Amino acid sequence: MQPVTPSNFDASSFISPPGSPVLLPAEKSSSLTDNTIPVSQQKNAAAKGSVRVVEIRSLSDLQSIRQAWLNLLEQTPGADFFQTPYWLETYMQHVGDDTELKVLVIYEGAQATGILPLVIAPYQCSLGRFRVLTYPLDWWGTFFGPVGANPDEILRTGLDWIQQQPRDWDFLELRFVNDFGVADSGESDRTLDVLQQVGFGSIVKEPMFHCARIDLSNVTWDEYLAGRRKSWKTNIRRTENKSRKLGEVEHIRFRPEAGEQDPRWDWYEECCRLSRLSWQGKSDNTQTFAHPNVDPFLRALHQRAVSEGCVDMNLLMIDGKAVAYHYGYHFNGYFSSLRLGFDPEFSKPGVGTVLTSRMIQDCIQRGDHTFDFLPDCLKAKLAWQTSVDVGYRYTHFPSSLSRGGLLKLKRWFDRDVRKKTIVAT
Repeated sequence: MQPVTPSNFDASSFISPPGSPVLLPAEKSSSLTDNTIPVSQQKNAAAKGSVRVVEIRSLSDLQSIRQAWLNLLEQTPGADFFQTPYWLETYMQHVGDDTELKVLVIYEGAQATGILPLVIAPYQCSLGRFRVLTYPLDWWGTFFGPVGANPDEILRTGLDWIQQQPRDWDFLELRFVNDFGVADSGESDRTLDVLQQVGFGSIVKEPMFHCARIDLSNVTWDEYLAGRRKSWKTNIRRTENKSRKLGEVEHIRFRPEAGEQDPRWDWYEECCRLSRLSWQGKSDNTQTFAHPNVDPFLRALHQRAVSEGCVDMNLLMIDGKAVAYHYGYHFNGYFSSLRLGFDPEFSKPGVGTVLTSRMIQDCIQRGDHTFDFLPDCLKAKLAWQTSVDVGYRYTHFPSSLSRGGLLKLKRWFDRDVRKKTIVAT
């Protein structure tokens, strides 16, 4: 697949929460044809006992471990589309030359047992431009982490290897980390423990966002509804009845098998049209579904997700007209919402509620286990959720007063000094 990167693709104007890496325009292509890890990569390997770490720095070399990656995803707890090589390959083709791939593959003998996907991304602030070693998610998905059956051990092995290498980054920041309730359960913080065990001291842990999710494991629609508030169940029935008064209501869903050749651009264009009609069309946020800055990237990702059987595109039709959309991705029973919206002319009947309720019913029938609404904007999602999870970032600045040390001082000033001053006034 050729990357779609027109000259007007200006990803540097993406609006992301403070501290997220800036996406930059680029044109990248790579023939991903290798079936084994190249001999040239062996110089990037390190061994400790029977464990060996191989560093992947190019898309062509990434291709060589794709099947091993997919095998390990089958063992990864809670894996979603954003942990697949499909996401990372497409992301790197569009993210810009200033973002460098840094994927660590953990081997025990000849067997790959884990993958730690990282990137070195640009970080811009008033002090200048810095290099952050981080996960390749950039606010498109919810949570991220190592790929394999034992994420903690993979993270420990990968970070221990990084500690032994010359530093090509200014600071480390693991973002979009889910502690899976350890703060409430009284268990130790596993990510923090790993960072400290391998010698990354002075770790700052901060919450980034809240995310509403639905656990659909082993439940029927009636059992799920039984856990909702009475007023919300009434609202679901009311919106269904109001919508039916407008005409024939139909939910159509495009969730193809791998190898699908038709990406259904007609449906995709309907999603774009509805996005522009909704609040997203007037938003300053350049990461909305049909914004020209991200449109080439999302179209390339759509094409890839269709061919790999991972796209999940939903439309609500009234008398054959699309009035609401919900676009996302699925992987092994995990549905990740990306964007949703509706025609404002149909807001009173509550077509967005109708589409979401029908999608959840269909997910249950298909055997999905998780419905992920993606971060924040909780007000419209709380009535549906069975849990609200927190995403954290873990930041480490090198101890020396280097560029990373200067940034550490700035973060401290912004968080502790300036914030207190504002409160005091």
